[in-house]
This record gives sequence, C-alpha cells and structure tokens, in this order.
Amino acid sequence: MRWESLVSIYNLKLAWRRISTGRNLQHKRFFRDAYLVYETALNQNLKWLRQQLLAYAWTPSHPERLYVPKPSGLQRPISLLGIEDQILLQAIANLFAKKLYRNRKEVELKSVFSNVLSEPAYSIFFTRPWQESYNAFQDKCRDFFNESVEKPCYF
Repeated sequence: MRWESLVSIYNLKLAWRRISTGRNLQHKRFFRDAYLVYETALNQNLKWLRQQLLAYAWTPSHPERLYVPKPSGLQRPISLLGIEDQILLQAIANLFAKKLYRNRKEVELKSVFSNVLSEPAYSIFFTRPWQESYNAFQDKCRDFFNESVEKPCYF
C-alpha cells in the first residue's frame, strides 16, 4: 500500500462518502449533526486532513465511550471515533479491500459469508447489504443438509 494512495483526495473523499452513506443507522444517529456540519466544508476539511497526514502531524482523537441501557438492565458499551479518525480508517479499509478483492472473490458466498464488497470498486457503498450474504449462507446450509439426507452416513 502506498502512502500517496492512502492520503489522496480521491481516497479520502471516497472514504467520506462511504461513511456518510453507510447503512449503520444506529451508529450514525450519534453523528448526524456533526456529519452535516463536516459536509458543508467537505473539500476544505479533506484538504486539511490530507495536509496533516502528509506532514505526519495528524494524531488520532480519543474515542468517546457511551453506555446505552439494554432491556435486560445491562449496558451496551459503544465507542465513538472522531470524524477524521473514521475517514482515515475507512481510507485504509478502501485500499486493503481493493488489494484483496481478487483473492477474496474466489471464496465469497461459497465458503466465506461475511460482508461482500460492493461493485463497482468506487461505489459509495462499501459493502453489499448483509442479507445477501446471510441468504447465501442459508442456501449453502440447506444444500449440505439435502446432500446428507440423500446420502445418509452410517456409523
């Protein structure tokens, strides 16, 4: 992975688009107002972030820790990263996903049923909806079950 690719305006903007259009609505509700403010000066904010990264002057912020009550009475801990931290981590994920795409494509929805990258590679949605992977997993389980019924195993 090249540093120039990581800190390119194109990659940072793609990272921002993937964060702001992500389907993780429960997480995004904590950032709705901050995302709107950041978006108003997006180009300037990304240029500033890039300059900080190029000068090795950027430092991550401390995450905020929240505890959301659960119906059971316990609390669910949630860590919230700063917006620039989110952008940088997504920018790193963009490059890793691109690098691993071909190797991963061979096993996706066959033996690996985790999140699947969206196509085309520059889509503002990082992954396809989770239901697609889950449905493929269920289909594979059904196929294995049906094969075992057709060919019983005797001990």
